[in-house]
Formats: sequence, structure tokens, C-alpha cells
Amino acid sequence: MSTDYLSTVDMPLRLSMGRIRSQMQELGYGLLAYCGYRSPQEQARLYRRSRSYAEIVAKMAWYEQHGLGLLAQYLERVGPQAGQIGAHVTQAGPGESWHQYRQAVDAVPVVDSRLCWDYPAVTAAESDAWVMYQTLIGQEGLTWGGTWATPDACHVQLSTTGGPLDRAQPSAAIAERQIAECAARYGWDD
Repeated sequence: MSTDYLSTVDMPLRLSMGRIRSQMQELGYGLLAYCGYRSPQEQARLYRRSRSYAEIVAKMAWYEQHGLGLLAQYLERVGPQAGQIGAHVTQAGPGESWHQYRQAVDAVPVVDSRLCWDYPAVTAAESDAWVMYQTLIGQEGLTWGGTWATPDACHVQLSTTGGPLDRAQPSAAIAERQIAECAARYGWDD
């Protein structure tokens, strides 16, 4: 996969993040984008990493009940993943993250050549960088994950409301067709 993660997302987000990166640099900070597009398989691996088998089975059943069998298959096919139960790296299963639709980026500010992974920040300089980053995200009209009930400060997305599967699904058949269309459009392999 390319190390220019901004090149993996849709153009409106790419342009906004490019402007944010430039403005951060003008202010003496850096910005490292470390994740753009994420395949459903990778999302499934991240989701499974911290969950029990019972949780995975329940999630697959939820997908099936909602006519999203293809997403259940992604979750099943990646198999067990190493990780600490309960230490979730993501709340989103396959198909539930804007990363799969090329409309989300994970990025961190950089201060004095150090990546600012901690939010809230440890030092005043890091705190200033996070505040500036959050401000620029808002100015671009993007959604910042740092304000969510379960904060994800590195996450930025185009959508201002909900997740991709929060849209009303008229029927299981239509839902499955929509997921298949997304798989073709966004290059999801199965």
C-alpha cells in the first residue's frame, strides 16, 4: 500500500487535508496521515483484535439479520486476531467505517519531529498542535473524532452524521445490493 495515505481517499477530503497540512506547516507543526482507505478485510481484522468469539458471532448475526451477509463474511474470513480482549482499536466492523468508502483519514500532529499520539496532549506544545489541528478541521467543515462519546482524536471524516450503515435500508435485498455495489466501486476484494 502507498505511504501517501491521502492519495487513497476521495478528492474533497484529500484537498481539505492538504490545506490543513500546509497550514499546520506554516504554524511550525507537521501532520502525519497514517491511514486513509482501509479495506473491509483490514477493518474486520482491527474489529476482531479485541473481541471475544461470542461478540464476533453476535456481530455476524446482526449483519445477517440486516441483509448484510457480505459484511458478515468479511468478519468470518479474517479469522481470529491477536489482541487484548476489551482493548478496542475500533468500534466499527467491516462496512461501518468511512475508511472503507475513502472518506476518512487518521492523522496526528507532529511537534519537534515527534508524533503527538497522546490526546489529551502531554506537553503544552503538543496541546497547542492538537488545538490548531482541531480548529483547522472545523474550518474545513470536516468531522473530528475527538469529540465523539468514545473519542478517536486521530480520525477525520467528510460525513458529519453517523456511520455509513446508519442510512435507512428499505430491504435486506436492497442492502445487500448496495454493499455489493460498494465492493465494486471501492475495490473491496472478497
